[in-house]
Amino acid sequence: MTLFAEQADALLNAALAAVPPAARGVPGFFSPAAQEAARERLLIEHELRQALNHDELSLHFQPMMRAPQGAAPRRIVGAEALIRWNHPTRGLIMPGVFMPVAEQSELMNDIGRWVLRNGCHQLRLWDEAGMPALRLAVNLSAAQFADPRLSRNIGDALDAHGVAWDRLKVEMTETAVMGNRDKAARVFHDLRALGVTVAIDDFGTGYSTMSQLKDLPFDTMKIDREFVHGVDTSRESQAICRALIELAKGLDIAVLAEGVEVEGRCRPTNSQPGFTTRARSPASEPLPIGNLIPNAAAPFWRQEVIP
Repeated sequence: MTLFAEQADALLNAALAAVPPAARGVPGFFSPAAQEAARERLLIEHELRQALNHDELSLHFQPMMRAPQGAAPRRIVGAEALIRWNHPTRGLIMPGVFMPVAEQSELMNDIGRWVLRNGCHQLRLWDEAGMPALRLAVNLSAAQFADPRLSRNIGDALDAHGVAWDRLKVEMTETAVMGNRDKAARVFHDLRALGVTVAIDDFGTGYSTMSQLKDLPFDTMKIDREFVHGVDTSRESQAICRALIELAKGLDIAVLAEGVEVEGRCRPTNSQPGFTTRARSPASEPLPIGNLIPNAAAPFWRQEVIP
């Protein structure tokens, strides 16, 4: 009996190790490393379910700041909501550890709704504190994008806290959008008709072209940091960024350059005629709620260029 039990356990371990690759449509094989990774994934999924119910999740906020224009000083105009997990024994866990697990389970939609509800709640609290009306940016996962209840979930979160729809910006990666362009067009159209701003994140990493994007109704294109790094010193990077800015200008799309964390990287885009700039996120880690406002004086920022 003991031998059979050990054999059964070995078979179970091999099956567990093969599940994640099989879910992606590729063959899976047993190895001790794969077995350990599968056990860790199952443990994270189990504990993440508990985290949703035990108030272990929190939001940090990446400030969006408008750059100084003439006599007008720099000021916060919004924030991007980014999730964190305050694990009772592991401490603060970054989303890169647990979000891939959530995306492979049915937890992703629950987490997405949690982010929307709590982000809108925080907007309401800022309003009650007398702050200027800020805009909230949230990231949408592929699972949320596929959910037919997406617009309703967004509306429920906004309406529950009395937040206007035009104060929300939703962001999706280029890869997720181009995976189902027809559906993206319908979803983006519906959200924009209700006042929600739509941004395509990590542009340039999904190998799409502006001709593929021109029929999609969206407001902001976020250039991936790979194309921005070195823009203050590299003529090639400057040429790529300027070309993308000109293309977006022709389509009346705003451009956000990720990774502009030193002032020198702002100059190549600031030099473009006919553009204003809106600064985004001081060069720091995303901030807990209580630290967001004091950081408004931080010296560097990422930059959004608006036609």
